[in-house]
Amino acid sequence: MRFPIILCLLFLAPLFLVAQEQEELEMYDIVETMTGERHEGNIVHYEYGKILTIALRDGSELTLASNEIRRVRYARERKASRSGRNTQGDGSSADTESYVDDWRNELTVRSVRRKIRPSLALMVHGGKQSDNINGFFFNEARTFGYSLEGLINYRVMRWLDLGVGAAFDRFNTSLGESTLSWLGAVQILPSPEKNIAPYLRLAAGYGSPVKTERNSFSAKEGGLLIHPGIGMRIGQAEEIFYTLDIGYRILQTKYNIETFQGEEKRTNNYRRLSLRLGATF
Repeated sequence: MRFPIILCLLFLAPLFLVAQEQEELEMYDIVETMTGERHEGNIVHYEYGKILTIALRDGSELTLASNEIRRVRYARERKASRSGRNTQGDGSSADTESYVDDWRNELTVRSVRRKIRPSLALMVHGGKQSDNINGFFFNEARTFGYSLEGLINYRVMRWLDLGVGAAFDRFNTSLGESTLSWLGAVQILPSPEKNIAPYLRLAAGYGSPVKTERNSFSAKEGGLLIHPGIGMRIGQAEEIFYTLDIGYRILQTKYNIETFQGEEKRTNNYRRLSLRLGATF
């Protein structure tokens, strides 16, 4: 009879230990940082949008800036003594739940702000332009131009942004050849916690000719725009950061123009090496 009882106790002992350890863990707050570190203890001080101090389980204290913290997980059970601790920057006492709600509110605002972010970019580009006019190919001299681009980006992961937007391209400054493009972009941001890191980008969309004071036409046809790029990111990916990259912009457009010799059908093949400077807010 004793043997089954001893066997049951040996079987149940690990379960009691696990339950006790889980109960002990539930007495502590957990703070996770942007770099992946995890700290357990009791939050003893918090200033909205500035700093958070946690008393660690080993007795030491750790203070973190607001932008260093990725997530805070609050204990389901709290020690009664915590309710009287100082939680405000002005030295007054407040209930634990007051700064718990403030911190959750701050995380929500920061999360929305960081997930949906606008970006602007300026590009300069140049290269030889190959044209087809009424079925005859012409290799023109090198031409230079510029582009303006605006995107709305969505943070899918800490290192991955997806964006949609538009761009205006002036491919030939002397002839006024311009296009308006609607595009999407994939941006890869390795090591988002670092201030300087590599940066990869691929944009694709549809570009169509637009009329200017020096380039008027009677009919038009757009084409596929492709623009890969590689460069450097300056600034942490969770905050405002800048990018500088080298890429290759590819687009083909068609349009008909009236000349003194009659209608001229023109196909422009743009292949441009580009230097792009961007900012994400």
